[in-house]
Amino acid sequence: MLNIGIVGRNHGMKHLKNIQRYHSKSARVKGLTYKSSSKRSVVEGGVQTYSNYKTMVDEGCLDALVLAGPHNLNREIIEFSADRIKFFLIEKPVAHNASEISTIKEMLQEHKCTALIGHHRRFSPKVQEFKRIIASGIIGRVISFDSVWCIKKNDEYFKNDETNWRIHANQGGGPLAINGVHEIDTVRYLFGEIGLTKALLGQRSRRLAVEENITAIFKLNNGIIGTLLIGDNIPSPFNYEKTMDENHSFPKSNVDFLKVFGDKGAISFPSFTLYPYEGCGDWFSAFSASTVGSNTVGEDPLKLEMDHFIRVIEGKDVPLVNIDDALRNMAVVDKIKQEIKNESVEL
Repeated sequence: MLNIGIVGRNHGMKHLKNIQRYHSKSARVKGLTYKSSSKRSVVEGGVQTYSNYKTMVDEGCLDALVLAGPHNLNREIIEFSADRIKFFLIEKPVAHNASEISTIKEMLQEHKCTALIGHHRRFSPKVQEFKRIIASGIIGRVISFDSVWCIKKNDEYFKNDETNWRIHANQGGGPLAINGVHEIDTVRYLFGEIGLTKALLGQRSRRLAVEENITAIFKLNNGIIGTLLIGDNIPSPFNYEKTMDENHSFPKSNVDFLKVFGDKGAISFPSFTLYPYEGCGDWFSAFSASTVGSNTVGEDPLKLEMDHFIRVIEGKDVPLVNIDDALRNMAVVDKIKQEIKNESVEL
């Protein structure tokens, strides 16, 4: 029986429930650590809770640790526990900059630890099918893409006090590190490594020390170019959460957030709408529309991610997303932040 500890209550409870529901014969959650006003240890979801991760690690005899709390704490948690725990599931983006992730990578290597990084979209059957369709050449050679993640988060999310890490850039707050890093990882997964990055900062109305709206322009190493619009203060149906129908906390919107353009046509996602051209494809050519891959069943990628993590612990699989992926993703985030800070965009 595998003993797993969890740090962080938000995503942490989702992981806890997935372990209990789907892996109760092979794994159990020995402890859940999260910040609480109460100093007393209680039982939640049948699991012992702790206010201090060190106590949980000392008492738990853990095989693996899920880090789903504020990522500015990940380095100290790994530093404390890596000599005893050899498997980690670390929620994205791992740390607040690439330098910190590089330090974490060195610690993991020193202690011969294995880490799966929680970019759970890679486990989505729809995303995997879209990658397969693009690779099949159905739209020919990919030339460019246009991706949007625009949503308006609720006001409570931005409670203005020192304990709310989400509004402090030096603690990893802001939509770039929290949400945009998902989009960057998806770009890399679907199209290839990002070479050149340029960015523009949009309007801000919350008066907080983090970005709200950003447009980034990418040139990939393989020559593909693309744009990414990120905003967490823009009411919109154009985002992963509302279009994918994977997380039922969000109302479903029947629109697409990603368009991909090739030399034989275009395709949009997640509707899988294909737009092949007739004739020679010039501006006088007609385009038709049809769906491909639309029978792909949506599943909860967090559940599939935990399935994979259990197999990694058991030695049956290697991490689909590793610490080098986290490092490359955050290097792009750092570059975007540098661009918007210096206002040095030259197009």
